[in-house]
Amino acid sequence: MKTNSLCLLALLACLVWAPASVYAQDKPPTLKQVIASEEKAKDANGKQTQPAPAPQAAEASGGQESPRGVLVAFVTATRRGDYITAARYLDLSAIPPAQRAKLGPRLAYRLKVAGARKLWLDLENLSAAAKGALDDGLPPDLEKIGNIGTPQGNVDLTMHRVRGPGGNHVWLFTPRTVSQIDLLYRHHGHGLLGEKLTEYLPDRWFMGMQLWQWAAMFILIALCYLAAWGITAVVGGLLARRAQGIRPVGRHMLRGPFRLLLAALLFTWRVDAVGPSMTLQAIMKGQTVLIVAGVWCMLTLVDLAVERMSLRMHEVGNQQATVLLRPVGTIVKVLFVLTAGMLWLDNLGFKVTTILASLGVGGLAVALAAQDTLKNFIGSIVILLDKPFRVGERIVVKGHDGFVEEIGLRSVKLRQLDGHQAVVPNELVVSNDVENIGRRPHIRRLSNLGIAYDTPPDKAKRAVEIIEGILKDHEGSSPEMPPRVFLNDFSDHALNILMVYWYQPPDFWAFQAFNQKVNLQIMERLGAEGIRLAYPTRTTLLASDPERPLRVETVRSSGEKTNPD
Repeated sequence: MKTNSLCLLALLACLVWAPASVYAQDKPPTLKQVIASEEKAKDANGKQTQPAPAPQAAEASGGQESPRGVLVAFVTATRRGDYITAARYLDLSAIPPAQRAKLGPRLAYRLKVAGARKLWLDLENLSAAAKGALDDGLPPDLEKIGNIGTPQGNVDLTMHRVRGPGGNHVWLFTPRTVSQIDLLYRHHGHGLLGEKLTEYLPDRWFMGMQLWQWAAMFILIALCYLAAWGITAVVGGLLARRAQGIRPVGRHMLRGPFRLLLAALLFTWRVDAVGPSMTLQAIMKGQTVLIVAGVWCMLTLVDLAVERMSLRMHEVGNQQATVLLRPVGTIVKVLFVLTAGMLWLDNLGFKVTTILASLGVGGLAVALAAQDTLKNFIGSIVILLDKPFRVGERIVVKGHDGFVEEIGLRSVKLRQLDGHQAVVPNELVVSNDVENIGRRPHIRRLSNLGIAYDTPPDKAKRAVEIIEGILKDHEGSSPEMPPRVFLNDFSDHALNILMVYWYQPPDFWAFQAFNQKVNLQIMERLGAEGIRLAYPTRTTLLASDPERPLRVETVRSSGEKTNPD
């Protein structure tokens, strides 16, 4: 129990005080490259039914070793924890023979640790020929595996082809590479705390990392989340003390996406202390959690912006524009998600240009199929921005006369005067004339009043004066628009008097009541003056037809016909 507690304390100390700069990452591979490399390694292991022979066995095999085969065999042996076999692929000629049995496995282990953290190899770049690559610009029988950076400079990992005791040629890591293993381990190894933890925990590896590293990583995740929780709790408490408080959307954003984003940033900042392997670095290079948290934050910000804009629009009386906020917010969210998805795929190593080209072709097809929907949607934007009418106003469009009930993304719904509902597509509303009756400042009456043709001129003049008197300073009149009355025409059956006046406010039924009042007064006043209103008359002239002579008879009251003609 005491040992476990010491291990836990040492692990926490390693997480808190280990300098992150020591484990600086040097452009790790993408996840796609790692997967491809693993597939190639499996293929190489499949072709090679058994691990590459050790130098002694190579002599019996005819010297059919290759740099690629030896590297695969070295990695396979270290994954099994067989560092004695792995040490056989190191050229230990510079080490005294008495120390080779002890130092060889330790050097193989340290090379594995440093390589797992800082070396990523593509097997396609390694020669599978027995003599190695002859066109790489290096001396014959020398092959470069890769290099690992250190504060003292890059360390090249090389293999050379040497003659074994039996006369056959084998490939081994060069003595110079073997001499640099301790330097690599000093900068990219576990360190003192890591070595102590390795002594107490089994030597088990997963994805290039030991068990204690995975345990440390989970502890680091928990610590980062606790730190993020504490920070967001403090910030939320400070915001809640404001006079206006904090909105539910803002509280949700602080406790959810922002907390996750902060925890992910803290983890990214300190994960180097755990010494992640190249495989884990490739996974983290995708920045999946950061992208998810970032997108979650942006989506919540969009919701917050939509909520604030909706409240402002209600305050200024522009409620109908709020119908556009939700679809616009949805479009913005989709763009954020698509952009984040492209970034994530690019981080994983996929060619985003190919995906964008495919999406472009598919988007063109969708746009052609949905062009009517797009026209109506654009029409809704034009209506909501131009504001030719609002909900509740009476308009006339495409022969439909009614009150606006709803301005939607596809159509405008009208309640016609007969009670029927008319649905007019936004495209037609935008492309046609719209008469907004609901915004008229007044109602105008233009009427023609006929008096009989036998009315004397003085009586006709008096009729005009009577109507002017009735309309002078009438109900709902405006000084800027006084009523107008003129004897303006001789119609086919009467002397025509033009009567024009304006009524405000534009209350239709109040206007009709006023018209009735005016009409009754005109009838009473003109009747009192003996001025007769004309009615339509027609005069018919009858001519005699020789074939059908005109016959006129007079009928007495008794019914007897007289004076036939």
